[in-house]
Amino acid sequence: MTSKARTHTIIGLLLLIALVIGACDSQISDPETSIHNKANERITEGAPAFEDQLGDGCLRWRDSEDFSAFRKTADQPDWPTCKEVREQRKQKIETTFNALKALYRATTTNSSEWLTNRGWDTTNVPTSMEAFNDWYGLTVVGGDLTGLTLDIDLTEPLPPEIGNLTNLTRLDLRGDFTGIPAEIGNLTNLEDLSLSSNQLTGPIPSEIGNLTNLTHLRLFGNELTGTIPAEIGNLTNLEWLNLGGNELTGTIPAEIGNLTNLTAVGLHKNQLTGKLPQELVGATKMSTLAFSENAGLCAPANTEFQAWLNGIRTVNGPTCSD
Repeated sequence: MTSKARTHTIIGLLLLIALVIGACDSQISDPETSIHNKANERITEGAPAFEDQLGDGCLRWRDSEDFSAFRKTADQPDWPTCKEVREQRKQKIETTFNALKALYRATTTNSSEWLTNRGWDTTNVPTSMEAFNDWYGLTVVGGDLTGLTLDIDLTEPLPPEIGNLTNLTRLDLRGDFTGIPAEIGNLTNLEDLSLSSNQLTGPIPSEIGNLTNLTHLRLFGNELTGTIPAEIGNLTNLEWLNLGGNELTGTIPAEIGNLTNLTAVGLHKNQLTGKLPQELVGATKMSTLAFSENAGLCAPANTEFQAWLNGIRTVNGPTCSD
């Protein structure tokens, strides 16, 4: 055998040995890896079958000892078992149902007092969140109640249970409601809050400052009293603010200057006094500003503020004389 052939033979033997060692190594795994593999196999193969009641990928094996061991070593150690998932889902449905039932019972003793109450069965708890889509004015997305839009022909206060609908992103209610509960501050996912053209009385609750995802806040055409809470300055995503047509008093809080994304502001037809805060000049996106028909509210006459006003497309309100 030539030297060259001998070399090729040796290389071939070395490669064969490497393959054998690799195959052996692949059969050796620690318990943690074995648990992960078993979990992946069960998910991939679909054995055991998916839970029919859930329909969201919860596997029956999650209630087994295998899953308990897997959960301790997984990247998501707090993954719920199927039993826990069922309980969480049941609790969400019941919480939503009870809040809506409280709203319904607070606003009607006779179904004819609603313009329409299609689907509002406040006797039987639905079996799924999706069933609430059949209730007039409700929107369910991804298993969460995200929208509540109602027009009710009755004068009643909003019940505090409204604060339990924590997944709402839009709340639009008309029907001569008479008050805003402090629990409104629990709805921290809200992006659009419209309670215009009701008969809301009392102050704007300071808890409204918790709604930091709000982009639109409409409280126009009510009978709200007291001052504008400084906490409104927490709503830094706000683009549209309409507090016009109320009985608000006092001065505008300087914290409103934090709302640099504002494009439209309505403060007209109140009893507001003093000067608009100088800090408003930071709202460079403003296109509409209304502050007329108040008890002395006016725009500062200094050069910086007037230059800012001149850059706004629509302005309705007086300039201070000093």
